[in-house]
Amino acid sequence: MEIQEKERQINEPITNKNLEFLAQGYIDYAKEVVTERAIPGIDGLKPSQRRILYTIEFIEKARDLSKSQNIVGATMKIHPHGDASIYDTMVRLVDKSETLNTPYLVGKGAFGKYYSKDMKASAARYTEVELAKISQEFFKGMQGIKMLASYNNTLQEPELLPVSFPNVLVNPSNGIAVGLASDIPSFNFHEIIEATIELIKTGTIEKPLAPDFPTKGVYIKNNTELKKLMKTGSAKIMLEGKYETKGRNIIITEIPYYATTEEIVSAAKNLDYVTDVKDIEDKNGLRILIETQSIKVVDKVVHEVMRKTPLQKTITTNICVIVDNKPLTTGVEEVLRKWVEFRESVVVKQAEYDIEVLSKQIRLLDILIDLMTTDEKREKYFNAMMYKGREEAKKVLEEYYQANEEEVQSIQGRTLGSLSNIGDKQREQLIKLKEDKKHLEEVVKNPKEEIVKQLEELNKKYKYPRQTKIRTKAYQFDKDIINEKPVYPVGILVENMFIKKLKATPTNLSEPNVIKTNSNEVVSILDNNMRLLRIKIEDIPYSTKTEVGTYIPNLIDSQENFNPLSVKIIEKDKKQGYAYKDGWVAIVDWNEWYDVKRLTKITNKGLNPKFANKYLKEIDITKPYLLVILDNDKLKIVENEIVEKRRTARSKILSTGKNAEVKEIYGVTEDEIKRLFGEDLEDYQKGLRKIRKETFKDEELLENIRKR
Repeated sequence: MEIQEKERQINEPITNKNLEFLAQGYIDYAKEVVTERAIPGIDGLKPSQRRILYTIEFIEKARDLSKSQNIVGATMKIHPHGDASIYDTMVRLVDKSETLNTPYLVGKGAFGKYYSKDMKASAARYTEVELAKISQEFFKGMQGIKMLASYNNTLQEPELLPVSFPNVLVNPSNGIAVGLASDIPSFNFHEIIEATIELIKTGTIEKPLAPDFPTKGVYIKNNTELKKLMKTGSAKIMLEGKYETKGRNIIITEIPYYATTEEIVSAAKNLDYVTDVKDIEDKNGLRILIETQSIKVVDKVVHEVMRKTPLQKTITTNICVIVDNKPLTTGVEEVLRKWVEFRESVVVKQAEYDIEVLSKQIRLLDILIDLMTTDEKREKYFNAMMYKGREEAKKVLEEYYQANEEEVQSIQGRTLGSLSNIGDKQREQLIKLKEDKKHLEEVVKNPKEEIVKQLEELNKKYKYPRQTKIRTKAYQFDKDIINEKPVYPVGILVENMFIKKLKATPTNLSEPNVIKTNSNEVVSILDNNMRLLRIKIEDIPYSTKTEVGTYIPNLIDSQENFNPLSVKIIEKDKKQGYAYKDGWVAIVDWNEWYDVKRLTKITNKGLNPKFANKYLKEIDITKPYLLVILDNDKLKIVENEIVEKRRTARSKILSTGKNAEVKEIYGVTEDEIKRLFGEDLEDYQKGLRKIRKETFKDEELLENIRKR
C-alpha cells in the first residue's frame, strides 16, 4: 500500500495549488536569504556578525580574551547554524585577518589573511578573541533598538545594533542573495564621519568620497564613476597594487582588496621572461617576489604583470542594504541619509528612556529631600517606622507624596541613619539630574545636533589613517610592448602523449632529451601513424620538470592516440630527412609550413603510412656522407645522393642485403669520416665491412655524432 501511495503522489498532476505552494516557499526562502544572511543592515552588519558581537558583550559578557570556541558555542544559542560557519565569520572580524578597515575583534593566534586562500586560520580551540575598542560604539543606545525573540524563544537578540557611526560604509561587505547582490566598498572612517556631519548640517555632500581598503594599494580616481557611486551605488572602481624593483627582481608589497596572492602568483608564473615567482610574506606583511631573466626585461615584465594579473583590477560596486526590513539599492549619500534617520530614532528612543529613568530619580530625590528637611514630616515618618511598622510609614509617604510602590520600597530600603544624612549633597545631585534631563529633552527635540556632537567626539577619539592612496592616472600601458611578440629561450620535452615547456634554467636544459629552442617557434612531431603534428610553443603552458606536462591531443584538437617518433623544431629553408630500416629515406621540406605554421596543426599525409613499421629515425641530410650501421654489425659509408621527392615518397640510399636492416644512420662530414676510419675511406665505400674493435679510431667522436 505504501508503494502505491508513493506512486500516486509522484504521478499526481501539478495543480495551481501546488504551484502556489512552491512559489510561496521560494519567496519565503528568498526573503530569508536577503534579510537574514547575505545583505547587511543599516548598522553595517549581517545577522551572523551582529549575533557574534552581541553574544560577546551581553551573553558571554567577555571582558578579556576568550577562547574562540567558547564564543562560537555561545553564539549558536541565537544563531541556528553550524559552528564552522560562525567561526569563518568571526575570523573575518578579527584585526589579524586584515579584512576590515575598523576590525571589530582583537585576536590572539593565527587567523589567516583575507588576501590569501592558502593562509588559513587555526582551529577555534587554538585562538582567542575580545572586542576591539571601536566595538563599544556598537552598543551605545541599546534602549533605542528593537529586541526580538531568538529562533527558539529562549533569549532576546537585537534587530540591529545602535552603532554610533556609519559603519555600513566604513567596512567592505559583499553578499549574493536570491536575485539580489551587494558589493559595498569601504571608505575611510574619518572621511565618512566628516561627510555625515556635512550631510546633517547642509543636507548634501559636496565632495565625492573615494574608497579606502585595508589591503592598501592605490585607487585610480575617476570623478565620473565617483559621482555614480555617490548617487546610485553602482560604479566601476579601478585598483592597483604597489611594487618595487631591485635589480632583475620585482617585489609586490600591496595588492587590490579583491585580489589574492595566489591569483597573482599563478598568473605571473606564466609570463614571458619570468624565471620564478615566490610568496615571501614575512613579519612586515605581504610580499611577492618575481624573478626575471635579466634587468633589461624588468619593465616588460612589470607591464605584463599589470596587464595579465589582478595587480590591476576593476570591480563594479553595488550598494545594497536592508532598511526597514527591505533591501534598498542606492548611493553613498542616500545610505548616509538613511543611517542618520536610523540613528535619530535610536538617539530619541534612548533619550526618552533615559528621561523616564531620570524623572523617577528626580522625583525620589525630591521626596527624600522634602521628607528629611521638613521637621513635621520627618518626625512623623520616623515615629511610624520605629514604633508602628512599615505599613504605617507607607501611609505617611502616600499621604504626603502619593508615593507609588517602587518609591516606597526605595525609601524604606534605606536605613534611618542614611536618611538623616540627606542634605546638601543630595540637593547638588538633584540639580545635576535636572540638568541632565533638560539636556535629554533638548536631544529629543533636536537629535541631529546630538548626533553631530557624538560624531565629532568619535572623529577625535579614534585614529584610522587612510590606507589606499589616491592617484589620478592608472599604470600606462605601452602599445608597442603589448603588440611586441617577445622571444625567449625555453626547453621542450615530449614524453609519450604529453609535452612540457620548461623554463630555460641550467637544470631544466640539462634534462635528458630536452630540446632548447625559442618561444616563437613551432614543434613538429612525427607520430607512429606517419602524421606530422605541429604545436605553437606559445600555446603550451609552462610545466615543472616533475609535472607530467600538457596532453598533446588537447593542443592539436584531436583525441586520437599515437606515439611520438620524432620531435623537431621547424626551421626556415631546412629539409628534414627521415630514415627507414630498409635503407630508404624520405624528405620533408619545412618551408611548406614555415610561413603558414600557425594555420595547420595536423598533416595526415605526412610520410607514407605504408612503411610505418620500417621507420627508424630522423637524420641530418645536410652532411655530404651518411654513416650506416646494420643490425648484423656491418657498416658502410655512402655519399649523400638522396633524391628529393614528394614527402610521401622515398629515396633508396643502399641495399641492406638479405635479412638485414639499418640499425643506425648518421649524416657526417669527410673530416669526421677520416677521424673515424683514417684514410681508407674507399674500402668502406666499396662494400659492407664488419665492425671490429679497431674499426673506429675515435670512439668519442662517434658518441658525439650519435647524440646530435
